[in-house]
This record gives sequence, C-alpha cells and structure tokens, in this order.
Amino acid sequence: MVPSLLTGLAWASESAHSEATGLNMSAIVTLILGIAAAYLLTHFVIEAIQRRFLFRSGIEYLILGIFLGPMGLGVGVFDDLTPVAPFVALAAGWVGLLAGMGFNLRTLVHSEDISPRLSLLESAGSGLAVAVAAHFVLRSGWLGTFDADHAWLAAGAMGATAAAGSSSAVELVSTRYGLTGGVAGILHRASALSDFLAIAVFGLLFCVFHEAPTQYSRPLTPTEWAVVTVGVGVVLGLTYSLMIGEDDSENNRFLSLVGIIAFSSGAAWFLSLSPLLVSLALGVVLVNTAKRGGEIRDTLIRTARPMSLVLMVFAGALWTPPDDVLATIVITAGALLMRFAGKALGGWAGVAGTPLPRTVARGLLAQGDVAVAMAISFRLVYDGAAIDMAYTAILASVILNEMIAPRALKGLLVDVGQIRTELQPTKEG
Repeated sequence: MVPSLLTGLAWASESAHSEATGLNMSAIVTLILGIAAAYLLTHFVIEAIQRRFLFRSGIEYLILGIFLGPMGLGVGVFDDLTPVAPFVALAAGWVGLLAGMGFNLRTLVHSEDISPRLSLLESAGSGLAVAVAAHFVLRSGWLGTFDADHAWLAAGAMGATAAAGSSSAVELVSTRYGLTGGVAGILHRASALSDFLAIAVFGLLFCVFHEAPTQYSRPLTPTEWAVVTVGVGVVLGLTYSLMIGEDDSENNRFLSLVGIIAFSSGAAWFLSLSPLLVSLALGVVLVNTAKRGGEIRDTLIRTARPMSLVLMVFAGALWTPPDDVLATIVITAGALLMRFAGKALGGWAGVAGTPLPRTVARGLLAQGDVAVAMAISFRLVYDGAAIDMAYTAILASVILNEMIAPRALKGLLVDVGQIRTELQPTKEG
C-alpha cells in the first residue's frame, strides 16, 4: 500500500500544477513549533478548562490556523496551500472513511431503534432550512448580486454542513459521566447517520457543479460524475478488502489505510471530486465486506485525532475575511438560527410517538470534523464572494456549536434522568 500512497499524492500534486519546492523551511519549522505549542496548551490548560466548563477541545487549533495563516503572522507555508492540498485531502478522506465505516448494513437492518428516523428528519430539517434560506437571501439582492451557480454552491455547502451531526459532544459527556446506551446511545447513532447523509449530499454538489478539466472532449453529466465518485470508492474498497493480509498488526493496518486513503483522496483531488464521498463509499464497502472491518474501524478511530488537528489548522489558514462584513454577519446569524429551527422541528417529528423528549434537538447541535472537512474541500475547489461568506459562516457555526453542544446535551440527559447528578463525573472526564 505504500506505493499507492506515493501514487496518490503524486497524482494529486500533478493536478495542482505546483511544486513543493516553494515551501520555505523556516516557515515549516515555525508551523511545527506553533502546532506543538498549541498541543501543549491544549494538554495542560485547555483540557483543565474543558473539565470545568464542559466543552470540546480542538477549536483552538482552528484559531491557531487563522493566527499562522495569511490573516495572522503570515507564515510562508500558508502563502500557497496548493502543494499541501493532497495532505489536506488525505485528512478529509480519513474523516469520510470513518463515517462510511459506521454504516454497517447488517446492524441497521436488524435494528429497531429510532435513531435512523431521527437522524433523517433532523438532518433534513436543518440542512434544508439553512440551504433554502441562504439561497433566498443570496439571490434576493439584499446583500448584493451573486452569480446563480455560486449562490447555489454556497447555499448547498451551508446546508450540507448544517445537516452534519458530530458525535463529539455525546462521546465527551458519556466519558465524563460514564454513560452507556439509553438516550445518549440513540443520539450517538443518530449523529453518525447524519454525518453519512451530509457527506453524501455534499459530494453530489461537486458532481452538479463540477469544475470540468478542459482536456475532456465531452464533459460528463452530473449523474455520470456521481457514478464515477461512488464507483471509485467501491472499486478501491473491494480491492482493499481482497488485499488485506493475514498480518493484522496495528502498524500494518495503519500504513495500509494511509495508502488506500491517500490513493482515493488523490484520485478525487485529480478529478475535482469530493474526497469525502469517495472515502465514504470506500468505508461502506470495507465495513460490509472486509473480514477485519471492525478492527480497521478501531484503527481509524484511534488515529483520527491527528487528522482532526490537521483539518482544524488548515481550516483556519484558509480563512480570509469576506469583503462585505455586514452581509457575512447576516448570513452567519441566519444560518445559525435556521439550523437550530430546522433541528428543533426535525427532532420533534423524529421522536413523535416515542417516550423521548420533543426537545431532543438540544442533544444534536455539534458539527465537528465532518463539517470542517466539507468546508475545506469546498474552499479548495471553489472561490468567489459567496463562497467566502459561506466558508466564514460554516466555521463560525462549527465553533459556536462545538462550544455549546456538550452543555446542551448534558441538560437534556439531566431532564430525561440519564444523568442523575451533575456533581460527580467519572475520573475519565
């Protein structure tokens, strides 16, 4: 799989038409030292604050990216992100693969819990509410004139990221209070399925608004690009399933995963497709066909943290202040309100006829790594005023929701009786 790693990265780099020699060594050293300092700050300071106030750490790396990027210190490594884009695609692909490997058909078919219905309704409610409102505002002329395609792209990306539902808050609260199953378990499964649906919709945006290379004699239709996207993931998944050897050591699994994800992400980058959707299809195939699918997923989970940090840092570095600040504030505030309203309505419908509280949306506010990965993939391929505003709105939404989601979830679990005391968290928290 190591050759496939090199092939994937080389393939992606060739499509970018840029040379890595432009990276300045001192800038790279500054970047490494900055990330190391942020890690130490997280370990000794942020985690202590997290235990006291219950919020998810990791957002500080996004802020670090802004600080080190063109809008902050202007570290040279961020002047042109094209040479390192394949590595960002690798991190995004890692997130997509992990989301895909949570879609075990055998488990879903035999499951009778309410999480699939809840996930479908609350993610559709929040995604559609944000997308429709954003498109209406962008095309209304109130905030300026925007190209129709860019308005649809921006609205679609905002809607897809709004539909994403990270399980980070559930995992944090469950670890702190020693929770298993119950309402927390339902919310965990619903969040994972929301990520799956959000990535699928987001990947289709790349097919509909595909940046077709000029060398093609006949541009493919959106349907054909969708088939190509899913087909690449399925073929690579089947190939990888057949190539997994008997040696199932953790190191070998990790290296082979790096190779296959790099190849799939490189292929997606070369074809201007979503690495998230390609990797999602790859993950679905692996978890349902590979003999060691469960062990592969465990390896992905244990190694996801470094990929998350890469995404956060580069998400911050990619941010540039939009030209129209007032319009961006309006779009951001509107997206936050519409996401919560859509989740509240969808969550209410999703638990209708069950003992679950109608305010279940309080436990589904987190967005997490999937939303960040989608935002980065979107930002690297498309540009324009509407795109800048959408990217800012997405990052602001992620920061705010990741901050408030754990406490909102804890309040919900206290109301339903799954957390019986707020004063005695477990030692793991």
